[in-house]
Order: sequence, then C-alpha cells, then structure tokens
Amino acid sequence: NGRLSHSAAEDLETHAADCDEGAELLENAISSAPVPSWFSSIRELMADETTAGTARTLNSRVAEAHTVAPMRFPGRSSQYSRVHLLASGGMGVVWKGWDSLTNRAVALKQLTSVNSDLRGVQRLIREARALARLSHPHVVAVYDIITDETSPLLVMEYVDGMTLAGWQQGQPVSAAEATELLVVISAALQHAHTQGVIHRDLKPSNILLQTHEPRRLPRDDSGQLQLKIADFGIARISGESTFTVSGQPLGTPSYMSPEQISGLTEDAVTTDIYASGVILYELLTGATPFDGKSLREAGYGEICRIIREVDPPRPSLRVSTKAQAAWAGGSVSAAKSSTPQQIASVRRTEPGQLFGILP
Repeated sequence: NGRLSHSAAEDLETHAADCDEGAELLENAISSAPVPSWFSSIRELMADETTAGTARTLNSRVAEAHTVAPMRFPGRSSQYSRVHLLASGGMGVVWKGWDSLTNRAVALKQLTSVNSDLRGVQRLIREARALARLSHPHVVAVYDIITDETSPLLVMEYVDGMTLAGWQQGQPVSAAEATELLVVISAALQHAHTQGVIHRDLKPSNILLQTHEPRRLPRDDSGQLQLKIADFGIARISGESTFTVSGQPLGTPSYMSPEQISGLTEDAVTTDIYASGVILYELLTGATPFDGKSLREAGYGEICRIIREVDPPRPSLRVSTKAQAAWAGGSVSAAKSSTPQQIASVRRTEPGQLFGILP
C-alpha cells in the first residue's frame, strides 16, 4: 500500500546507517521521486516517541537529498524548483523553492500522494482562497496555485526563519515579550476575521518568525516585529462549508476551543481568540493548559470532556511553581523557601510584577 511499517522503517534505517551503498541508493530513490510514497509513514513515525529518532533521520535524508539535487516540477509548475524540505504535516509537505521567472525564493506546499485526491485538492484551493482574501504584513502571502498537474502545488511567500514553537524552545518568555507577540498576532487575526476568514488551527508551529536566533525577537529597521501567520489549510471562509473527518472537527486539540472540539459552531471567531489565549498561556508558562501528549492518547469523547469540563492550572501558579523549582535546582522542599526576588530573577520580571501581571 506504499507505507512502511514501523519495523520496516527501523530495519531500513539500521541497514542504511551501516551500508554506504544502501544509503546512496536510498538517497537516489528519494531524489528521483516528487514525493516518496512512504513519506506519509514518516509523519506517522514522528508522532510515535519510540521511533521519533528514526523518523527524524529519514526526514533529514529527504531534505539532504533535495538540497544536493534540486528538482523541478513538471508541466506548468516547471518554473518552480525545490531547494530543501521545510516541514511536513497532515496533508502535505512544504519546501523552500525557487521561482525561476521572478528570481525569488518561495514556499511550495505540495500534497502527498495519499492526499492528492479531489478532497485534498479542494482543501489546497480553500487555503489559497483564504490567503488571497488577506493582505496584511503579518500573514504570509499567496502567489500562485497549480491544480492541473499530477502534483498540486500552492506557492506562497517564503519566510526565512523559524516557528514560534522553535523560537520559544519550550521555555517561558518575559511578560513584555509575550504581550508584544500577542498584540501582533491579534492584529493579524482581526484582519482575517474582518475578511471572513477564521484560521481554526492557530498554534506556535503555524506562526513564523524571521530569525534563526531562538529567544531573540526579530525586528525590521523600523522596529516592527517580523512575524507571519501561516497554514490556513483548514480555515473557515465565510459562506463555504467546513471539512471534518468522520464527523469530528479538524484542528490541534491542545489549542481547540470547547465549541470547536464539540462541533457546535463553524464560524465563531472565538475559536481563534481561544487559541490566542492558549498561545499566551504557553508563552508565559512554557506549557499548554492541557498536556498535548495526554490529549493525543485520549479518545475523542475524553478530549471533549477535558477541554469542556476540566480547569487547567492557573498560569500564575504554574509559573511560580516552575520558577521556584528552577531556582532551587528542582528540589521541591528547597523551592518552598524561595523568595519573590529569586523567583522574579528566573522569570526576568520585577518582584512586584510577578503575580500582578498574570491572571
């Protein structure tokens, strides 16, 4: 069926690691195919902690192969060539590409072979339509969409940098930084909402920062924050129907609002507002309100119950607990004797602001 089992992927990786000839054959096979038929298996492996190392290595080899041997797309898409892999997701892969006609770098979103059916193409068109409605300095721009080829392609603005998730590195940021980030994100969302577009999958991995330096906010010459919201693949466009899978709404559980996870409404802007609140919570505490791994392991009914009925820890409580533990070297007993000044030094805030600025 074109998919590698976990054991087969492990065997392949083990053999390739010890066999130069095998590794070369694998890389040649990767570089000669538009999208390997087993690419979807990599995404499945990435979700499995026991095989994440294998998946990352295979994923890296895909990127390395295309970096060494850039490939052009066929037909009308031939003006675009792949440079290297940027990311892979539920529906497709995103490449850094090059537009030979305009001589500029672009981002190329390509559906995987298993998703290149009519439904997949419709979702790609929906994303293009959503982006085409928007013209904002903090939303990625769409340049072109090609659906008449064997490999549908969405051409977008290329952002040279990293995701907000990669930038934050799982650690709390200062309240001032979190506030500035949220203000910019909110402005972009407000523009989208006024144009009848609801993102519905807002999360740190879909927010791009134009920097390769973690923990340092990028700014242009005028001092403006260099940030772009991306991936409108499941966006809700006013007047159009939404996509679901087996009657369940699409999205990322850790960032989904109670009404979104319950499927109670399709066009409420509160979906994005709630996700913004989760992002703020994560920026301030270094963690989402509900543990992502626990949600992924739970069934749909249990996910709904947790998001609708369970109250997460207050941000101030989570921040103070983590700060105390960090100051005391992880010792709970020692942490109890930490002073507000010690906690504030860990959080990079003034002692009097530590609890007052958080809800």
